[in-house]
Amino acid sequence: YMKTEFNFDIHQLRADAKLDFYKTVSLINYIRKCSKELTCFACQATFADLEALAAHAKQSGAAHLAVPAEDSPIWKDAGNFVPVIDSDPLLMDFEDDAEFADVDEEKSRKMLEESKKILRKKFDQVSLDSSKQDTNSAASTEPASPAVAPASAA
Repeated sequence: YMKTEFNFDIHQLRADAKLDFYKTVSLINYIRKCSKELTCFACQATFADLEALAAHAKQSGAAHLAVPAEDSPIWKDAGNFVPVIDSDPLLMDFEDDAEFADVDEEKSRKMLEESKKILRKKFDQVSLDSSKQDTNSAASTEPASPAVAPASAA
């Protein structure tokens, strides 16, 4: 569909940019996340609806829909390893092809480990925030204890 409608071929893009498996997954999820937010992944322009975003992509052409630069923050964002679509068929379509065997696997492994660390920190922060919110919520719903006056010595 993307190839015929927008002249956007993820397989060719992957080969041309020599993206390894992890970068391909990251790119696909990033594109899907941007689309869900009605944002062009290439230029960050935002649109009122999917039809307007699709028209922009068609008008801009495939050259506009290029792989982000090597130093782009999208490659370091662990959130891009989280699928936007459950059981995404496009993600299932890629294997760690032999044609990409010359890609620096050590670099990919380090990126994956760093992404895992970032995801753990984010998860821990969300858990901590949720825990604080639950504690604050429980404290505000508990009835106040009646004040007990100290017994006076008579």
